[in-house]
Amino acid sequence: MCDPVSIGIAGLALGGATTIDGRERARKQANQQQQKDQEAALKLQQEALAVQEKAATEANETSLAALATARDEAAKNADMADQAMNKANAKQPNVGKLQGANVNAAKGGQSGTMLTGPTGVDTSSLTLGKTTLLGGK
Repeated sequence: MCDPVSIGIAGLALGGATTIDGRERARKQANQQQQKDQEAALKLQQEALAVQEKAATEANETSLAALATARDEAAKNADMADQAMNKANAKQPNVGKLQGANVNAAKGGQSGTMLTGPTGVDTSSLTLGKTTLLGGK
């Protein structure tokens, strides 16, 4: 049969193999758990990124709307300022100067245009060969 020393050595060899297998299983389990933890952390990071992107988009839209409103308000204020300036500095016609120019033109006699000259239009050329305004003879 076997002596006790041989049995002990065989037992250690088998026990050592079991210990090595146990270490391998523990290492695999630890690696699997680490991979699951990394995947969970990645998923949380992606969710947080999606929330940040959504918040940034909403903030951007809000700021664009505020910017458009401010631009419209500024344009409206500028128009109102222009209208107030024009109302305050309204120009009045110089009636005396216009009347004087008309009086001076009347002193020169009968006037005409560039097309008719100073004598005006001959009334016989307006009848088109008819004696009445309705076209009769």
